[in-house]
Amino acid sequence: MRRLLLALSVALVCGTQDVAVPRPMEDLDAPKVAGTWYTVAMAASNPALLGAPLRLYVQELKPTAQGDLEIMVRGRQGARWCVEKKILAERTESAGEFNVNYPVVDRLVVLDTDYENFLFACLESSAAPEQIRACQYLERCRV
Repeated sequence: MRRLLLALSVALVCGTQDVAVPRPMEDLDAPKVAGTWYTVAMAASNPALLGAPLRLYVQELKPTAQGDLEIMVRGRQGARWCVEKKILAERTESAGEFNVNYPVVDRLVVLDTDYENFLFACLESSAAPEQIRACQYLERCRV
């Protein structure tokens, strides 16, 4: 029940066409998010994005010595599913915000985490004409 409520919350956050933009976690301690994570729920501002380009299953987060974040994911590449990919998220001045070079999106925002159990993050595009947001709820252990 708790996961269902959280999944609905993720869908509401991503589905709104409001001008309000979720704020990044200002006191994120990137080394503490290192390790294995499992995708529990996904939602996007445009559901078609979850069909291929942003249907990514996070496996592991690895902070680098420079403060960047390597994100190991599995996703679709052409006709093949479960292709492992690495996304480099480069740190910015804001602790919970990273720049990414990935199709359709250019920014990763960590919205909340307790470091031990859950992490809530969104991939976003600031490019006009349509702003894109795809959010994921991650957990440390698979249940």
